[in-house]
Amino acid sequence: MPAPERVLVFEFISAHGLGADESAGQLSTAANPTSTGEGESLLQQGMAMRDAIVADLIAAGGYEIGVTTSDAAPFAASDPTAPCTTLTVLAGESPAAFLTRLAPLFDHVWVVAPETDGILAHLCRVVGPRRWVGCSEDAIVICSSKRATRDALAAHGIAVPAAWQAGEAAPQTDGAWIVKPDAGAGTQDTRRHARFADARADFDARRRAGRSATLERWVEGEPLSLSLLCRSDRTELLSINRQRIELAVDGTLSYHGVDTDIEPTGSHRGGQLAELARRIRAAMPGLAGFVGVDLAWTPEGRPVVIEINPRPTCAYVGLSRRLGRNLAADILAGREPRPASSPIVRASEEAVTEQTA
Repeated sequence: MPAPERVLVFEFISAHGLGADESAGQLSTAANPTSTGEGESLLQQGMAMRDAIVADLIAAGGYEIGVTTSDAAPFAASDPTAPCTTLTVLAGESPAAFLTRLAPLFDHVWVVAPETDGILAHLCRVVGPRRWVGCSEDAIVICSSKRATRDALAAHGIAVPAAWQAGEAAPQTDGAWIVKPDAGAGTQDTRRHARFADARADFDARRRAGRSATLERWVEGEPLSLSLLCRSDRTELLSINRQRIELAVDGTLSYHGVDTDIEPTGSHRGGQLAELARRIRAAMPGLAGFVGVDLAWTPEGRPVVIEINPRPTCAYVGLSRRLGRNLAADILAGREPRPASSPIVRASEEAVTEQTA
């Protein structure tokens, strides 16, 4: 009988309590609010995603699971006999150092972390492709930049917001524009301006302050997100979700959660969005595992892609139950075959095992 596969689940915020990864950079203040709407903190969101993934792995069976916790985010399996071990980042230990120390003990390392400041891409490099669950480093780097994402998708004929860059002429027609961090996530530090001149002033002020910024034309439409399962042989639209986004009087945007699986993927619109998902995967072949896509569905019935999240999102929580399938098991089963362990790698793993025993 084969030995159970070992899976480490590392959710950045719940593991490190909103701390900084000294190698990947400090999360910006905008990425660290105490609340993201409706009283739900980033910590609570992180714990919910972590616990949902672990619950799926336990239900699937055949896995030995390591769960990273912190004092602020404890974990206890509902079944005390479940094959779970809790692991804690040491005092003063960065997430990168933690993963360097423990990743060699596992067959799969599943990291949920923000793209902001290159954190997710850095942790991907630390773990290495042999064990990493999810998108390739190249895909993560592209998705971590709004501008790079727009360019990659537009090159494949996928509709994205029009954008303005420094040095270009002002647009001939005015209208609403939006300014946000180029390397940010969601609605953090995002503001809509009714006039291009005001948006440009905001954009220029951020750039002068040394902050990442991008300037896009505002896209009117229903704010949706897609949950995708990306594999080498197929791209599957798992669910269509509606994002609850509020626009304040001053133009500030805020995120208030997501309504998951709002309509059947087999609907007429679902068919259009499933085709969009396949085109996105073709434009970015490094997308793998669970991927989120944010878009606006315009009044003309056209999807415009706003950003791509190369990792599990809040929509993962409860989705296995809704779909009647085990998404974590499907994602691990769809991973590309790992290269055979070399004698050097095996010796390294054995040494780490002895040190942590």
